[in-house]
Amino acid sequence: MNLIGAPYQIIIGKKSEGDLLEFKETGGETQKLPLSKIIQIITKQKNSI
Repeated sequence: MNLIGAPYQIIIGKKSEGDLLEFKETGGETQKLPLSKIIQIITKQKNSI
């Protein structure tokens, strides 16, 4: 995803637990967050541009 310039990664896989998904921003650490929090982060970033 970094090679194509995607600023965010949402990873759904073996490490996903319950309603938590793996979320990573470019240059950041992977976090386990609920989908609602991921939407808030992306929306906030989009509105600040």
